Amino acid sequence: MFHIVFNADQNYMKYVAVLITNIIHYTDTSKKYVDFAFHSTDSKNKTQDSNISMQINGGGGQSPITWGESLANRENPINAGQSPINLEGYHFHVITDSIAKKTLEQFHILQTTLNDIYPCQIEAHIISDEDFKDLPKWGYEEAQQYAAYYRVKLVDFLPKNVDKCLYLDTDMLVLTDLRELFALNLDGYIAASSSGSPNATISRYGIYRKKKGGKKAVKSFETSFYFCSGLMLINTKEWIKQNVDIEAMRFLREYETEFADQDALNFAMCDRVYNLGEQWGILAYQSLEAACSTNIDFSKRYEKAMINAKILHCNGPAKAWFGAYNKLTIDFMPNIYPHKDVWCKMARLCSGFENELNAQVENIENEGLPEYAIALARQLREFQGHYNFPAMKRRLERISKPHKAIMMALKNLIHRFKKHV
Repeated sequence: MFHIVFNADQNYMKYVAVLITNIIHYTDTSKKYVDFAFHSTDSKNKTQDSNISMQINGGGGQSPITWGESLANRENPINAGQSPINLEGYHFHVITDSIAKKTLEQFHILQTTLNDIYPCQIEAHIISDEDFKDLPKWGYEEAQQYAAYYRVKLVDFLPKNVDKCLYLDTDMLVLTDLRELFALNLDGYIAASSSGSPNATISRYGIYRKKKGGKKAVKSFETSFYFCSGLMLINTKEWIKQNVDIEAMRFLREYETEFADQDALNFAMCDRVYNLGEQWGILAYQSLEAACSTNIDFSKRYEKAMINAKILHCNGPAKAWFGAYNKLTIDFMPNIYPHKDVWCKMARLCSGFENELNAQVENIENEGLPEYAIALARQLREFQGHYNFPAMKRRLERISKPHKAIMMALKNLIHRFKKHV
């Protein structure tokens, strides 16, 4: 099976469910994996079959804690009696610090429904935040948490015979059949990823200050390709061989980072990550900012990358489940970009999570002028908070009336001269 890993807390489980639904619905069931592998440099199938079940697993080799009964203790009908290269099915892994029984029941319903389209299983794994308590929380505004660090330890939760897995942030939109990505040959690389930018190369020279107790005052490294850790196709054998998780955690504990685990993973896998290109994980929020740029060529590159995206990373204020007016662009335009409507379509197809998702979709789709007015007022207040408008007004008056400014300066000079005579 094709192993795909997410991390999330309880509040984000419904968004994981939408992404799983999205992946299944964008799987071309008229094709087999061999159709993608045949056109790829990777002709070796490395997937493994597995019974379909849902369970909660502890990390570090703990025995699985099965919830309820196995959803379907049977062989995958598509896989039965076929050669290894034709094995099909997604195995979704959700790494979390906790999950409610109701949510497990919802995933049960979702898995059963999606198996009618394409074989899949959903498995939850429990991880302890104690492993990360000495690290700063990370995330967008009020959603800051430790979940971003879970991906550093993702290999701990995979079967030992898995050679390749895909990690995706929850705020991704998948616009293609992901088996195309799994067909990629990773020989010689620890992983494949994207910078999220249409620039040909993203190099980075990082200097990181030591935390209290760190061994060195600063740590520096230079990479010719700085990738976004929100999307990683991982060569698990090479990941383990190179001790990526150990090196990344050591880096996080010793040095202050700008982008949390992303800096640490770039350090641990420096220049051993294949560049997938901007189609895989183009950053939506940066594209909105680029659209406001006076650099036309820069804007056009982002626009083209967004239209041709295979995976869209709806990062920061550009979350697909935010309305168009949740956060305006820097020129006060609604937060709208290509393919954003896909999320609402997938949310409406998400079995088991209908109650909360349908209400959220309706709120998004019914937004109008009042929401725009509120968003505009909020952003203008934020803008005003960054600038001292009375002081700016005085400066502008001086500029617009230079003779008065000169006269005032002369008066001040004469006054200071008289005081010293």
